[in-house]
Amino acid sequence: MIWRFFFLKFEALRIDFISWLANHMQSLKNRNAMVKQKKLNILKIYYYLSVAQILNKFQL
Repeated sequence: MIWRFFFLKFEALRIDFISWLANHMQSLKNRNAMVKQKKLNILKIYYYLSVAQILNKFQL
């Protein structure tokens, strides 16, 4: 009887851990997506600035 109680407790802890891990992985995925988006935005700004410099050089 006591073993069954401990087994059920362990099972509940395992399920809690799995759900926590899934949430943690999802938040890491979201954070990585945000970092990628920021990098893309920085690259876009750099690209537009370089195009503006080239156009400025040729006085277009």
